[in-house]
Amino acid sequence: MESKRTKKEQVCSHKMFTSSKCEENLPHSSSVLVCDSVENEFPLTFNEVLDPFNDCLNSDTGYICPSFEPPELTDFPFDVSPQKLTLNKLQKNCNFSDECCSNDYIPEGRRCKGIDSLEDSIKPESSQEASSNPARELDKDSLKPKLEPLPKSASKIGEILQKRPLMAPTAGKRLYPQSLPYLEPMQVNHIIVIHPGSQNLRIGRASDSLPVIIPHCIARRHKVPGQKRYEDPWLVKKECQHAEAKLQQRRGLKQAEEALLSWPNNLGEYRSATSQKQLATYNSCVLGEWTDTHSSLNWTSTIDKPEFLIGEEALYVRTSDCYNLHWPIRYSQLNIHKGPGGTFSAVLADLETIWATALETKLGIPRKDISDYRVVLLIPDVYVHKHIKALMNILLNNLGFSAAIIHQESVCATFGAGVSSACVLDVGDQKTSVCCVEDGLSHRNTRIVMDYGGSDITRCFQWLLTKSGFNPQHLKITDIVDTRLIQEFKETYCHMDQQQDGVYEYNIHIKKPQSLIIKYNSVKLGDECVLAPLSLFFIDMLALQGSQLCHTQQRYEGDSDDPHDDFYLLQTQSQQQQAARLNAARKKENVEASLNQLDTSFSQYEDTNLSHPQLVDEDSYDGPDNFSGNDTYKGERKLDLEEEEPQDTGPLLQLMGIDQAILHSINKLSNDEVKKKMYSCILVIGGGLNIRGVQGWIQHRLWSQMPVQFRFTLEGMDVITRAKDMEPNLIPWKGASVLSCLDTTQELWIRQKEWQQWSVRILRERAPFIW
Repeated sequence: MESKRTKKEQVCSHKMFTSSKCEENLPHSSSVLVCDSVENEFPLTFNEVLDPFNDCLNSDTGYICPSFEPPELTDFPFDVSPQKLTLNKLQKNCNFSDECCSNDYIPEGRRCKGIDSLEDSIKPESSQEASSNPARELDKDSLKPKLEPLPKSASKIGEILQKRPLMAPTAGKRLYPQSLPYLEPMQVNHIIVIHPGSQNLRIGRASDSLPVIIPHCIARRHKVPGQKRYEDPWLVKKECQHAEAKLQQRRGLKQAEEALLSWPNNLGEYRSATSQKQLATYNSCVLGEWTDTHSSLNWTSTIDKPEFLIGEEALYVRTSDCYNLHWPIRYSQLNIHKGPGGTFSAVLADLETIWATALETKLGIPRKDISDYRVVLLIPDVYVHKHIKALMNILLNNLGFSAAIIHQESVCATFGAGVSSACVLDVGDQKTSVCCVEDGLSHRNTRIVMDYGGSDITRCFQWLLTKSGFNPQHLKITDIVDTRLIQEFKETYCHMDQQQDGVYEYNIHIKKPQSLIIKYNSVKLGDECVLAPLSLFFIDMLALQGSQLCHTQQRYEGDSDDPHDDFYLLQTQSQQQQAARLNAARKKENVEASLNQLDTSFSQYEDTNLSHPQLVDEDSYDGPDNFSGNDTYKGERKLDLEEEEPQDTGPLLQLMGIDQAILHSINKLSNDEVKKKMYSCILVIGGGLNIRGVQGWIQHRLWSQMPVQFRFTLEGMDVITRAKDMEPNLIPWKGASVLSCLDTTQELWIRQKEWQQWSVRILRERAPFIW
């Protein structure tokens, strides 16, 4: 007798199956073996060894035959109960032979007589037993929906497995669905990386070398004719409009001038101060001249009356047109305010419209094809949980991306810069954030965000230009077009190079859409070009006052979709701490009782040895004395540690300069070795401080204020401003594109169906940071 059946037809007790399509190395009659964790989804064979599923209950079962084709529903045997047989049970209890199976085998779904002697636990009921037990009868209509065509490719099987209901949580299984064990083929050109900012939106494919950068704004047409135009303010801040603003600015300017004159250059020479009165006298005589050259800027045509415009088109809409201009993100958070378009739902609608339009117009991805793409979203270091949930709803539910990953800007910046650990200084247009990143993890206690950035440098530079006598009547700080022109002046003329000293002459051109260029010849500027960026070190120059200008990471405010939020953890943690305190108190009482007993025994021991001095040892009483003291110290220290409450980081800090913010952030670390690591690498990102010579000032200010023990033990301090020769505002986006291509990132993807089922709860399992 042959021990293998290769060409004969075999019928499983679960479903119809012919083995003629399988290879000839089918062992025994294990034609169809069902893994216990499949739950009657489809039969599995041991014919061809593929990668086993990690979630199978038996690791030696659950191999799939790629040649298997599911039978028709009409061929399914309904006169017997389907059984789930594993390879272990068949090998232990069954011994098939051709004689048994070829003569007595009935191909109507009943089991071979060769396994009739199996145990009752796996023995199928006969037709009569099944009919006598109504609870075990099979319903043909109820079984039909459970049968799905099995895909021939093994990479599609996970999609069917993913539809299975989750098992109850146990000690060895997580509550939320985990990533599939197989590795899907990664298509980098089908991954979109989105980095939203207060001023610009950086969006592109992960395979692109550089992203597309557009202004992150939208212009919406008025719904009612004659409605007054509304425009979100950019440079003008209500925090600057107070009675002590001018006095505060002068105080900060004096501090900056003293610091500028007290730091020598490389030759050991000190700068000579420039006279603002002389510059104002000269520049006030410089008049603008109209040239014959037309500006390359054009107003946006609104003849077709589009409902909305985004990017550059939204910026260059005439004020006479019936459009409102909105910036949906301000200070790295959603721009929720009491004005028109400032509600939570309106801001989310603006973001969805901007992103969908940018995908279609800039990347050529229509909305109907977004479901074929995945997305990586960069979020700020100090985030609001409610806002992140809303952004995930936009990406997965509204736009329809197939999967998404969210990650923090600072961590992605370290990936883009190629450093493992750094203190990340992010100076954007509206905000400045500092945090310490170590091995891909942002320390929560070190995160700090302050409400000033590159636009404040622009506003300060415009104030210094006015003091130096250059104040063209054509420029208005409240106009968005003129504001962009002043920002261009800042990026062109401002520097922090200590070697560049003296007064320089510049030719300044005023460009407005569809207008002739106005030229100002020989405008003289001195220290104003250096003092403006120094305002981030001496923030009194910004004239900001307010109680909510400095932020740290808040506790999770709670969500109805997430029962295991921070409040739940606090309650359970407080119960555990109370139990720990009780245990510590009991231990302390036991220690005191034992000490009393030891004192009694020692007194008796001393009384006994006083009458027999020859038996006394000099060190006999030292051991117990020291032992009791150490135990008491350890018990008290342990009690103190157990009584420490978790600190709730709130907006309690005062506004500070970027050097003070870096020192404060690093000081929040508890390990001196980690502090040294952070002092040795300062990573500067963002477009707000993309100014020549800034690294020298950061090194100088930090080195003069850092603790003495680190100053002498630190080998060096690297201030990275252009990592990999990239613009500092592109480093986080580049790091996110690199992150999306890694094999280890596959378990971080949150798929659309998973988000729809589990909502914000899945972020506790999939988010690469502590949610």
